[in-house]
Amino acid sequence: MVIFCNHGNLPCGAPSRRYGYLQTANPSLTSRTNRIIGGNAPKKYMESIVKNHHISTDALKQHLETHLVDPDLLEKNDFNGFIVDRAKKLLDLIQDAIGKSVTGRDSEEVIHEFGAALN
Repeated sequence: MVIFCNHGNLPCGAPSRRYGYLQTANPSLTSRTNRIIGGNAPKKYMESIVKNHHISTDALKQHLETHLVDPDLLEKNDFNGFIVDRAKKLLDLIQDAIGKSVTGRDSEEVIHEFGAALN
C-alpha cells in the first residue's frame, strides 16, 4: 500500500530520501482498493474507500491504526507529520521487541532527515 501515492501529493522541497519510507506491505488491501487509491491524496482516497467499500469512517480509521498509521494525519494530507509519526511508532515497536532503547533518535542526522527528533 502506498500512503502518499505520487510526487504530486508531496510538499515542495520534501527530501526524496523520504519517499523510501512510504510503502508498506499490506496484504489486506485488494487490487480494487489499490485502484481506488490511484494517484489521489490520502483525504480523497479515504473518502472514496468509505463510499465504495461501504465501511464506516471509524472502521477505516481503526484499520489504519492497526498499521501504525495516524488517520488524522492522512485526512490533513500531512506528509511530513505522517513520516515522523510513523517512524516514531516503528522505533517504539522495535524498542519493545528488543527490550532496549534505540539510540540516536534525536541525533543531528535524524533531525536533518526527518525534520524532527523521533523521540
